[in-house]
Amino acid sequence: DSVLQFENSVLTQNIGELPTNLGKAVIITHHALSSDYTFLRRYLETHPEIVKRWSQTLDIECEDEKNLSRLMLNYAMYDNKEGIVLFSSTKAENIQHNVRAVTESPFSAEQLQIFAELVRRDVIESSLRVRDAAAYISLM
Repeated sequence: DSVLQFENSVLTQNIGELPTNLGKAVIITHHALSSDYTFLRRYLETHPEIVKRWSQTLDIECEDEKNLSRLMLNYAMYDNKEGIVLFSSTKAENIQHNVRAVTESPFSAEQLQIFAELVRRDVIESSLRVRDAAAYISLM
C-alpha cells in the first residue's frame, strides 16, 4: 500500500487529479484552510455580489468568517472521505472550533458540491481569465 500526501482545498482541488487505479492508497491532505482561507475571505470582501449570490444559493451567510472556514473544512473532509485531512493552528480555540465544524457539520453533500462549483466558477476560473488577460495585455 502507498501513502500520498498533498495539498487539497476548495481552491486547489487536487484530489480530482489523482489516477483512479491507486488501489488501497492512504490519502493525506493538508492546507484545507491556511492561506487559501485568507485569500478566499479577502476575495469575497471585494466581491459583495458573489457573497450575496453564494449566500442565497447555499442558504448560509457566506460573509460570516466562521461559516466560510466551516465550509472549507467540510469540503476538504468531503473531498477526502476515505483519507486523512490535516489542519493546524496555534490557538486552542481554533482547533476546538475546527473539530466541532467537521464533527457537527450542518452541511449536506449537495451544499459542499455546490460550494466547490461556485469557487471553481467565480474564483478559480475568474482569476485565470484575469491572469490571461493581463498576460495578453503585457504582450501588446
